[in-house]
Amino acid sequence: MEWWSSFANPRAYTAAPMAATVAVYHAVAWAFSHHDELSWGSLGIVVPDLTHLGAVEPLRRLQRRGVQVGTLDQAEVARHVDRVLITYTPDEATRARVEALEEARVVVAIGDDSHQHYRWVNQHHPVHLGGTNLTAAPPILTPGATPVAAA
Repeated sequence: MEWWSSFANPRAYTAAPMAATVAVYHAVAWAFSHHDELSWGSLGIVVPDLTHLGAVEPLRRLQRRGVQVGTLDQAEVARHVDRVLITYTPDEATRARVEALEEARVVVAIGDDSHQHYRWVNQHHPVHLGGTNLTAAPPILTPGATPVAAA
């Protein structure tokens, strides 16, 4: 049995107000909870651009442990992407391209802007790791109104 078959649902997400830097650790813990053979090298983090690597301390720490961190373009040309891929603050196009990587076994989307994830969450029903639960319909706001939590 391959390690990725232990994931009942191969997708997960976090959403605001959980900070993306905190969400990365939630995603890593979720991945490691599935199989004893997963290692730091089993994880890959796709960032929008490499400036995030220098600016976000949790990403540097994870990279020092052996997590592969790079851009989506780098992941697409890599010879072997047989790992859990965590997309750090992806937009819809980035998330779709990551899911299209044939060998990516598990996809975790970490978002600061939750609204762009509603459709994906409701289509694929990923595991909710923290922040706002996006399985309900997005709030409809009138100009000047503020969101109200559902009863």
